[in-house]
Amino acid sequence: INKMPWKFRLANTVEDGLRVVQNDHKPDDEPHTLLRYSSSSATGSTSFCNKTSKEEGQNTNDVNDQSSHSDDYVHKIKKQPDNNTNNDSCWKPMDIPSNWMLRGYDRPIYTNMKYPFPCNPPFVPTNNPTGVYKLEFCLPSRWVKEDDLANEEKDDDGGETSHYKKIGKAEYTILFHGVESAFFLYLNYQLIGFSKDSRLPAEFTLPDLLLPAEDNVLHVVVCRFSDGSYLEDQDHWWMAGIHRSVEILRRRPGMDILDYSVQADAEGHLEIHIDLKALYDSDNVNVAFNGRKIVAKLYLDKQMHPKGGCLKGTEVWSDEATVPALDGRESNCCPKQTCKISGIVPNPMCWSAETPNLYTLTLTLYVGSKPFQAESCRVGFRSIEITSGMLMLNGKKITICGVNRHEHDPDEGKVVSIKRMRQDLKLLKCV
Repeated sequence: INKMPWKFRLANTVEDGLRVVQNDHKPDDEPHTLLRYSSSSATGSTSFCNKTSKEEGQNTNDVNDQSSHSDDYVHKIKKQPDNNTNNDSCWKPMDIPSNWMLRGYDRPIYTNMKYPFPCNPPFVPTNNPTGVYKLEFCLPSRWVKEDDLANEEKDDDGGETSHYKKIGKAEYTILFHGVESAFFLYLNYQLIGFSKDSRLPAEFTLPDLLLPAEDNVLHVVVCRFSDGSYLEDQDHWWMAGIHRSVEILRRRPGMDILDYSVQADAEGHLEIHIDLKALYDSDNVNVAFNGRKIVAKLYLDKQMHPKGGCLKGTEVWSDEATVPALDGRESNCCPKQTCKISGIVPNPMCWSAETPNLYTLTLTLYVGSKPFQAESCRVGFRSIEITSGMLMLNGKKITICGVNRHEHDPDEGKVVSIKRMRQDLKLLKCV
């Protein structure tokens, strides 16, 4: 959804940013209470607390008092307009991904030995620039049509997939690949969740609030500083915003593979761990469905180019595992269950930087005799170990030459394109 028409406005504080969402609510709609802001509980932590150490009885200076820390308070910006107005003209177009400092709002900051705000963890100043992103969107008509058809289907195949047809609608999640520094997520003016960690993805399940055939409104309230800023402080530019891609993912009924990991070493040992959506006997799962299984296959296709190719490789290994339904009488039902498949590939072509040999692994989920989901990834066989103080790759000594590199673009900040990555790599290779 990066290319959709996002809108943006900047608030002076986290409280003002949350108020923007509340005031953006249509006047003729019923009022809601999920946007109440409490200085002690709105964030679930003390990161955005309006209380100061002085109010808590400590004999220290007020961390929110800029005048008392004029030498330490690096971040001084022009105060933004009043956020209490519900005026469409206050919203301006914003491209995603980006840093708002490079789009005419606020400013980037560079510090080395000190923080850009008074150091009093876990507190950050109340004057905390907060970007509010807004997106109005509809689900693709193809998705809506498929959901409608799934709800209308009847069990006409002997009950083999009756459980999935009972599920009906697909499941939707939204994935933020990177937001600095912390953010609140709202869908149709209801709080969905909160996340911190600027360099890791955050995924949220979109509940029944998602309207299939109507306009949905998404708000992302991004706080420039949080208590996580104390941990993320490094020798690089301070910026903020949605600096990586945002996706809405649709999972069809029956697509129960949630995640998987693969480990392969130079001796040919292959181990696959697969996380699946857990199903229990209490779900009225019949005997045929209880034969749910995963089939794994490995192909040697000799695709040395990162873009791959269209030719099917030679199958060098395969195995499968049955995933039975769990006992529904268990008191603590886990939402997922794990399946393990392992084996040995004789004489594998090992991976190294000089010879990046990769295989193609496919995973197919079957319900009875029907395939419901297929996943694929590239796999390299390698072993890394330290022997007698030497770093070894596939049994051979190696030396690593590298630099400490931050994600940074001179024009786009923390948004680094593939073109810029290639330019950096070419420069490194020339040194």
